[in-house]
Amino acid sequence: MKGFLLLRRQFEAAGGINTLFMMTFCGVGGSVFGLRSTTPLVRPLASTAGLASLARNTVTAGGPALVGLAMGICYFGNPSELKNLLWNARTYSREIRAVQKEHYY
Repeated sequence: MKGFLLLRRQFEAAGGINTLFMMTFCGVGGSVFGLRSTTPLVRPLASTAGLASLARNTVTAGGPALVGLAMGICYFGNPSELKNLLWNARTYSREIRAVQKEHYY
């Protein structure tokens, strides 16, 4: 559990379960209302056109979920704290490790 302190704090700063629910809601809504591409891959995957088709389908499938993530962070989370925690993650993890070593030894 000691390695998850920073990850848990980042999750709470992002809005926690509420953001996860908003992301799922928007992703399901996007697929139900046809905002997601469902055309099958008709070209070989190794070709340039096949990779472009795969990338386009991936982006259009993840688009509504990313909109839900952004909305969840804005409405339920703390965007400035999340940005700070993500930007300084290495520093915070080193600091947490140093404090844990200090307590255990």
